Amino acid sequence: MLEIIVLVSIAGLFAVCLFFPKIGSLPWFGKSEPAASPSAPQTSEPASAETSLLNPFLGQLQADIEAALFPRPTDSVLQRHYDAMVAYEVRNRLATMTS
Repeated sequence: MLEIIVLVSIAGLFAVCLFFPKIGSLPWFGKSEPAASPSAPQTSEPASAETSLLNPFLGQLQADIEAALFPRPTDSVLQRHYDAMVAYEVRNRLATMTS
């Protein structure tokens, strides 16, 4: 009888963790980011002119490449491969522009 109670308890705990994933995000589970101390000054360095001009260019280049490809997949593994393929193509196009 004790084995059945333990088995049902474990199955119930598993079901709760399965259907309520926020329980797994408690601070003692997984990685937690350290909180910023209020005494530390928040400094934001201004973006340089080169960086501010380069970001829209790279964004437009990436958008052009993605427009020529198939739609972005929904699977996380396929998304990583898709992102790697787009990044590879961006590097190739930048290399051909500089040579």
